[in-house]
Amino acid sequence: MDRLMLFSLTFCIAYIGVYYFNYPLFEYYPMTGEIRPGWDIDPAQQTIRWYGWLGTAALVGFAFSWIIPRKWAARLSPDILWVVAVVLVVAVIMYERRWFM
Repeated sequence: MDRLMLFSLTFCIAYIGVYYFNYPLFEYYPMTGEIRPGWDIDPAQQTIRWYGWLGTAALVGFAFSWIIPRKWAARLSPDILWVVAVVLVVAVIMYERRWFM
């Protein structure tokens, strides 16, 4: 359970970073049905990067949940999940408000 909580924390934090800095693991091109690596961007075509952001955040989450020792993960309080979630939702709202103003 400790590793799952650690994965959740690192996944959420990594997703915000990946989303903000636009580092998708891969990109999906719906018009042609292709999937390309994130560094092989074709600006002439429309892409869906959301899947790539999820993939990158999942890799970071898995890596951190296995790299950090189990003792450290056991020290995490479940309340931290709520605090991190609220802070990240506020961060996303602040980032996305540019679309509404």
